[in-house]
Amino acid sequence: MFEQDGTPFHSYMMPIGKDVVSHTLSLPAHGCTSVWTANSSTYTRSGWARVTADGPVGGSVIYDYYRGGKRNSQAGINPSSEVSEFLLAMDLRDDMMSGLAVANPAGAGSVTLSMTLLDREGRRIGSTVTRDLLSLHQFALLPDQLFPGVNLEDFTGSLVAKAVGGKVI
Repeated sequence: MFEQDGTPFHSYMMPIGKDVVSHTLSLPAHGCTSVWTANSSTYTRSGWARVTADGPVGGSVIYDYYRGGKRNSQAGINPSSEVSEFLLAMDLRDDMMSGLAVANPAGAGSVTLSMTLLDREGRRIGSTVTRDLLSLHQFALLPDQLFPGVNLEDFTGSLVAKAVGGKVI
């Protein structure tokens, strides 16, 4: 597990199980398991994890946010492969909130990510923005942070991203 700046998480920051930040397990073919983090800090940490396997593997991450002992919200993310471009559906209507989290998994080198916001008819909204990601770095932002000054009220459309200099996850 890595911090946004690519440094490893320390066990006291985001332990998995019993104070470790790396975890090895064996699964039979078509088997499954759950890995829980034990984050007792008073603030949310942001970063990314690398999963390696000897064969095909699938999975998802589910985030729960608790307030006053009750689950206030929940979000999920499916695993991704390294890509040089992708399209992400964006829905900012009612209580929906799309966001973007991207990491540069390369052990060396930086990647420049170019992002363009398109409306439902495929027209560009605002200017294309770029963001540099150093080796092992990550960012997680909401659309209004990526495209400041663009009116995104009740927006539905897509975000098109292209990586130059490497691949992202």
